[in-house]
Amino acid sequence: MPDSAPVDRQYDLAYHLGGVFSQLLLWLERRMRDDPAALAAHADAMLPPEFSPAAPRPYPYQRGA
Repeated sequence: MPDSAPVDRQYDLAYHLGGVFSQLLLWLERRMRDDPAALAAHADAMLPPEFSPAAPRPYPYQRGA
């Protein structure tokens, strides 16, 4: 994130990235037994309904499916 972004936005991003990293660590600790698509769906379900990623999703996943 560029330094020109509002500081609140920078902290929000850092907070959420910590969650993503923790989810990845848990998946690795569980020896990657869980389906990556299920993990993506779970992470996506935690986002607000109006959320839209800045870049297209790189995998064939439909939100809410």
